[in-house]
Amino acid sequence: MRRRYYPAVFVLLLLCSCRPEAAVIPDDPPYVNPNTGVVAGTIKTPGGGGIDGATVSLSPVSRTATTNASGAFEISNVAAGRYQIQSVKTGYQIAVDYITIKAVEVTLWDIIMLP
Repeated sequence: MRRRYYPAVFVLLLLCSCRPEAAVIPDDPPYVNPNTGVVAGTIKTPGGGGIDGATVSLSPVSRTATTNASGAFEISNVAAGRYQIQSVKTGYQIAVDYITIKAVEVTLWDIIMLP
């Protein structure tokens, strides 16, 4: 008499596919608006230290960011175009420049603020 192993193999394969990690659904990638870009950079002292708490703003839109302890900032979801960018911090001269933000790109703006 011949034994049939097919049902046992099927059950074994079914049990192996029920592992918790097999049920993990990957996260969707973040949505990127194809018409916007990002401006990011650092605001530093002449000695190279980051300026914490400087306000970076874009005009004519009302978009702002505040620098962290290392002077880094980021403003995302900015419509592509040309903007005036400025950095303000008490005790330092205001830094003003013009930048062009391109869609789906990161525009870097690194500046040294003078006391």
